[in-house]
Amino acid sequence: MTKSPGFEKSSVYEPSELDRRVGLFDMDGTLANYDKAMRYWLDLMKEPSEPDYEVHSRQPSYFYERQRVIRRQPGFWRNLEPIEVGFEVLRIAQEVGFRNIHACTRGPGDCPSAWSEKFEWIQQHKEKGMLPSSMKITVTEDKGTVYGRFLCDDHIPFLNRWLQHRKRGLAILLLPTPRKIDLDSLHPNIFCFDGTQVSELRGKLEQAFHRKSGEPFGNV
Repeated sequence: MTKSPGFEKSSVYEPSELDRRVGLFDMDGTLANYDKAMRYWLDLMKEPSEPDYEVHSRQPSYFYERQRVIRRQPGFWRNLEPIEVGFEVLRIAQEVGFRNIHACTRGPGDCPSAWSEKFEWIQQHKEKGMLPSSMKITVTEDKGTVYGRFLCDDHIPFLNRWLQHRKRGLAILLLPTPRKIDLDSLHPNIFCFDGTQVSELRGKLEQAFHRKSGEPFGNV
């Protein structure tokens, strides 16, 4: 990973509780590299004759069971590597003016240790200066219930669910690895970011930051 954005103590202040301009960041696949860690361990468990299944595949059943075993290993979530493009979005959001930055991550029901290790991951990266010291964390089973001006996530269903409740919000679909996306099928408030459209992302975040309460975002 290249040089982290860094958050010097002199430039970070505790956000006002009255500042409702909250920015939400998913963790797995957005700030923390779940796929890379999962692929590493799956490859170690793979038989030479087995095909290469997608990391998130639930079939065949034995492949999914391997994923569950890996996720339950102590330290799996706590030791995930940072994703550079996710931290780029965070840096730009801070530059635009967002100070109420929250991690908003789903807590898997079949892995209780993930809930505590996700919290530990955030704390570790605060101490390293890679995350703002005021960053909060919400571990939830339903991201649609969490308030924010924007949500940055790599999973389209989570963004759609959030937009059902935040019709004036900005949803940032993070694409840390290339994949085919049917752009015409996306909600108009979803902006796809692969790390190259920095000026466009900045404009979207500025619009989200300066939007007055009750005003729509974009054309919706």
